[in-house]
Amino acid sequence: MDMHRARHVLALFGVALACLIPASASGQGGARVPFDLFENNILVQARINGSQPVWLVLDTGASIDVLNERLFKSLGLLGAGAVHLNAGGGAASGTFAEGATINLQGVEASGQRIAAVPLDEMKTYFGRDVEGLLGNNFLGNFVVEIDYAGRTLTFHDPKIFNLAGDPEAIPLENRGGIPFAKVEVSVSGRNAVTDQFLIDSGSTRTFHLNRPFAEAHQVLQGLPKGKQVEGIGGGGLGGDTRFVDARIDHLRLGRYTIEKPVISVSRDAAGEGASADAGIIGGELLRRFTVILDYQNQRMSLKPNRTFAEPYDIDMSGLELLAQPDDLKALRIKSVRAHFPAAQAGLREGDLVMAILKPGVEDEFRALLASH
Repeated sequence: MDMHRARHVLALFGVALACLIPASASGQGGARVPFDLFENNILVQARINGSQPVWLVLDTGASIDVLNERLFKSLGLLGAGAVHLNAGGGAASGTFAEGATINLQGVEASGQRIAAVPLDEMKTYFGRDVEGLLGNNFLGNFVVEIDYAGRTLTFHDPKIFNLAGDPEAIPLENRGGIPFAKVEVSVSGRNAVTDQFLIDSGSTRTFHLNRPFAEAHQVLQGLPKGKQVEGIGGGGLGGDTRFVDARIDHLRLGRYTIEKPVISVSRDAAGEGASADAGIIGGELLRRFTVILDYQNQRMSLKPNRTFAEPYDIDMSGLELLAQPDDLKALRIKSVRAHFPAAQAGLREGDLVMAILKPGVEDEFRALLASH
């Protein structure tokens, strides 16, 4: 379930007015906001122009804030022009509004430009009414501290707290409002390759390689076939995505070496996975740190948390599940990975999940089905 990312291909960035209320939450002028973590996605509740709270995905891979078109209209936001988004799975089009105000429990930015695209399917990925993405149009007003272990965000005033003097901070490159960091990638004893990779908290996976980069460096050709598996089809704003999962030797990000990570190599012929950028640093890697993003000084700090040493694995069931749109508690199988336990058990695309059983109660469940 990989609902990333809206790269805004039009230059729609203006000056936003931001404030922190109160300014004493962190002792350094920061305001603290709790979040839910769902499959490495950061979910926060926000108010748009004083609306009731709605769930948004905090997405550092999105250059602009994005709302579900249905909610956009219900809030009375008026389209000011067309917007075209290059996203996972292909392109998405919609409209945008000017001058909106977004508030997160004491963190506020006005003068926001918000894009509207159809996002009704997002709730089927998350099992709740998630209504859009909180992108860098909002985040860039602050120094943003993401404490994955503590499930809190701290928004700092850049004039009071920043990374300008931190000698261990990782330099960032701003590409169209999206942060990139330099990563060294080592595949099966070959010479390491270094490039800039997008920092994408909206991606659930560890590390993506876009198709042109992977083909140019023959990444999959350098890995034994036995270490490659077809990935479960994820979803982006532009549609479904296709990729191959594989394990590589290591990658280096700043002063940290990530040993034996699983990477996802895009098979997409369109959308972000087919773009000229090298790829993505995703949430499965980022969640092992407290991450501080200083947009104005183009710096990032990483501090390992208690999950840093956990192994990098993929979901071993081989299932991709979606909640039913009319009943978010009911689950249906979207896809089944070949040769994995789910496929061996005879589960198929489209099957409805009726129950998840503890070991040893299968016979009781079968008897219950037979009695109805």
